[in-house]
Amino acid sequence: MKICVMQPYFVPYPGYYLLFKEVDYFVVMDDVQFNRRGFVHRNLFDVFGNKTWITLPLKKKPLNTLICDLEFDINSEASEHFKKKINFLQNSKNLDFIMQDLTKLHQTPLAYINNLNKKILKKLKLNNKMILSSSLENKKLKGEKKIIDICKELKASEYINLPSGKKLYNNKYFKKENIKLTFLKEYKGKKLSILNYFFENKNFII
Repeated sequence: MKICVMQPYFVPYPGYYLLFKEVDYFVVMDDVQFNRRGFVHRNLFDVFGNKTWITLPLKKKPLNTLICDLEFDINSEASEHFKKKINFLQNSKNLDFIMQDLTKLHQTPLAYINNLNKKILKKLKLNNKMILSSSLENKKLKGEKKIIDICKELKASEYINLPSGKKLYNNKYFKKENIKLTFLKEYKGKKLSILNYFFENKNFII
């Protein structure tokens, strides 16, 4: 069985979704510390020729907050700012399949992100079998050890990751556990939210 383990990203670039084409199960890493410089809560969009970060309105939390414990701050200026920024997507009917869901913030950020990604996967006609890492018995492990433990628990024979993961993993530790370590090729398109691609082409595929 082939799996990947990735943090839940807010409407990420197409390369992220290529993982779903290759794996049997996509493990959503939700029980790790939230990285404020990552892509869990934000992404890069092309807004009429201008590259713009659009950021989800999150409540302020301690630095060690886990992704699964994040909350939206729906009554804040940040929430109104987010809705105004995301509004540009309404200019394309190609995004009717997801527009209403983009402003449904009365849920946890984790549920919100996963629901959006499931909508996109359905549009792309890709496998959407997801497992939350918080549902597995490896909460005390970190980094590479956590990934290998997840592979073993799910009886995975191959672990697939994005090219950026090459600096994170050592093949000898996976080989020791009889797990094949594979990296996808670098995505050749622009690293913008996949919604930008649908904005331009309703039949976009990866």
